[in-house]
Amino acid sequence: MILLALSAAAVLAGKPDNSAAPVNPAPLARDTRRGPAPAVPRLLGGRGLDSLISEADYPEAARRQRLSGPVRLRLTVNIDGRVTGCEILRSSGTALLDASACRILVRRARFWPALDRSSRPIVSTFEHQVKWVLPASASPVA
Repeated sequence: MILLALSAAAVLAGKPDNSAAPVNPAPLARDTRRGPAPAVPRLLGGRGLDSLISEADYPEAARRQRLSGPVRLRLTVNIDGRVTGCEILRSSGTALLDASACRILVRRARFWPALDRSSRPIVSTFEHQVKWVLPASASPVA
């Protein structure tokens, strides 16, 4: 947005002052404050997201079909540290495993929220890969 400086005489006369130089406000996107970069969200408990998914969480239909694979996802973390969104970045190749990973992490993961330069909580994202590996107890297909 460009603001024009108009002289009082031009405003009163109802004529634009074409000689006025444009005045540009400081760019909004530039952050000139000193200090560390904003912090990323940290998982509460410190054990890692993999600890939130157990063998019992393996979808039964995927187990029967012997489906496995890694899924890369991006979690959106709100200012309260709760996961409010899950986006698949790279599929496991199986919609069932992808959806299960998102559903479990949205339900179970809790974070210390990311902080801005003034140490205020901010909405942020966190990327993670879930590796779906068939449990040893998975029975072979007959």
